[in-house]
Amino acid sequence: SPDCSFWVAEETPRFGRTRIVGYARSIVRDRVWSLTEFFLLPDHHRRGIGRALLERCLADGAQSGAETRMVLASHNLAADSLYIR
Repeated sequence: SPDCSFWVAEETPRFGRTRIVGYARSIVRDRVWSLTEFFLLPDHHRRGIGRALLERCLADGAQSGAETRMVLASHNLAADSLYIR
């Protein structure tokens, strides 16, 4: 849908199959960008993957005409610190 974006972070080892290690979903409605889902495998935290994924989502929201950003807080303090930055 033009109002919804779904992004994935993939890992491609030198030998082996590509696998999805994270994903994010966001929507833009009435010029408000909302991050609705954001997950990253625990062993991929603190590598910059989450930040890159979130930056891609934010850029997509801005390109879609969003003027306001909204992220609901989670129960994960590390995730909340990423959203705040």
